[in-house]
Amino acid sequence: YVSASGSTGLENLAYMTRLGLWGPGTPYDGVHKFMDEFENAGLSGMEAITAHIKAAGLMVCRQLSLAEVTYEELTHVMTVKDEELFDAYTKTLIEIARVARECASKAVNKNTIKRLHYRGWRSLRADNGQGQNYGAIYGSVSKRMVDTLIVSIKTATMIHDMHKALGRGEAIVIQLQNTFEAELNRAIASGAAYESDQYQATSEIVRFVQGLPDYQVDANGRALLDANGKTIPVIENIHAKNAMLERIRALPSFMRPLEQLFAEFGTSRVAELTGRTRRLVPLNSLGNQGDPSAPMTIEQRSDNDRRQDWRAFMADQKQIIVFSNDAGGTGLDYHASLSHRNQRLRRHMILQVGHRADQAVQGPGRSHRSAQKQAPVVVVVRLDLPAEKVYTSAVVARMASLGALSQGHRAASANGLFSTLDTYNSSHAIAGWEKFMSKLKSNQYPDLKTEDFAMLGYFDNAEQAGYTSKTDFMKRAATLPIAIQRAAFNALDEEINNHIMIQIGQGRFDTGPETMRDPVTVLTQETIYEHPYTAARIMVSRLACDVTASIAKFHEAYQSATFMRPNDNEMPRVFFNQAAADVWI
Repeated sequence: YVSASGSTGLENLAYMTRLGLWGPGTPYDGVHKFMDEFENAGLSGMEAITAHIKAAGLMVCRQLSLAEVTYEELTHVMTVKDEELFDAYTKTLIEIARVARECASKAVNKNTIKRLHYRGWRSLRADNGQGQNYGAIYGSVSKRMVDTLIVSIKTATMIHDMHKALGRGEAIVIQLQNTFEAELNRAIASGAAYESDQYQATSEIVRFVQGLPDYQVDANGRALLDANGKTIPVIENIHAKNAMLERIRALPSFMRPLEQLFAEFGTSRVAELTGRTRRLVPLNSLGNQGDPSAPMTIEQRSDNDRRQDWRAFMADQKQIIVFSNDAGGTGLDYHASLSHRNQRLRRHMILQVGHRADQAVQGPGRSHRSAQKQAPVVVVVRLDLPAEKVYTSAVVARMASLGALSQGHRAASANGLFSTLDTYNSSHAIAGWEKFMSKLKSNQYPDLKTEDFAMLGYFDNAEQAGYTSKTDFMKRAATLPIAIQRAAFNALDEEINNHIMIQIGQGRFDTGPETMRDPVTVLTQETIYEHPYTAARIMVSRLACDVTASIAKFHEAYQSATFMRPNDNEMPRVFFNQAAADVWI
């Protein structure tokens, strides 16, 4: 088999019957039994599979060396203005959820109310008879809104860093996921002033509120009609929707990443390789020159425009290129090619990781290729807010699976940019989350109350006080105001870390394949499998590792720490980790 696609799950191997992982001569009758067994083994199982088929000579998976690539982390620390902006939108989202629930309840008769699902509000139907899951729609809308806020807020720090890099003579490569063209198209289609940042920022939540039911429906969720064949209005819903729309219109405006980039640097310096067919840019090709009221214009974009932008960047006519994971993440090179004029050091800024592990991994590969003058500097742009970790958590988990199934190590595909500790999808995170939920429900956190989460639809009746989905909870918690969000995720992270430390102390922490640095003695060694055609052998070895060799005596360690202290006025400090029973100096 030859494939350029990355495997992020065992199901990606399901068609590869010739690998001999299941079927005659194996412990597994078929692919389903094989999947069931190894899915329970998690990342360790994937790593074991890869180690097996590589040792048997059945798989070769090549990866470009990243030995010369350097990595940096750029964190945007939220200002008071940033926090006020974020809280204004998240509080509005919470209020929208409340209004949506009330509209859903008041639109139906008493016989239908009992069919409303407390999370999904599923019983209402559109005029075409198709079910309207307002809960699911709201979940998607609120996630995209928060995601837009996150990437837009942290763009300011990226731009500040870009100015310094350009001053050093470097070239900038920016990787993102969303272009937010849909908001611009909705603004144009509605006849609104497309220059309005406020309209574009809120267009999706405005559309959601406008779509809430303001007429009566029957037991099947279809509109009830009066004698004249018209829908029967629900006056309370109409007033609630109008009031909500007025509140949305009063929200502060903000610019999305691409608009910020073009306003700052202009089209004369920024090359764009995204899928946008039109864009809003300053009329002045040099940018708005610090004038937020500078005139803007709509530009149409074609494939030819994108090719010209790419040529301009590689010819050093433009020093900044921005690409989206979907449109510009494969097939094009942005590296310091020896065959092009622009051989400046590339500063690859990952503004958005994206939703797919293979695309996130391929992104930095666009600026790091063979036949280049030098390797790039890869910079991950972060925001000091738990919500971002929640939204990147899933793709980081898939990165680990991609590394486990392609290279036999969960950290291989992330290339040092992320680790399994950056995800809330690991077994450690699940254990920590269950502990967190148990304490939260029993009010064991002094700065957190269940009332803080009632606005998310939790803990306000007996049914909801039971088990709650981790993924569902965290996606909703990411839309909480900043103070509650930070308190909640600080407590969750502490529970996860406590679980990890206990696992380490008990010798059960799964880090994946690692180098054994302590003295090792081979006790026994036996062959458990020999391939009938290649004669490759799988061997099992029992090892004894002398872990005491790396444990220092206290007085020796304290003396070493005394010599290593930064100044004579500070003596070493001693810490005792109760979970792992370790002493740290």
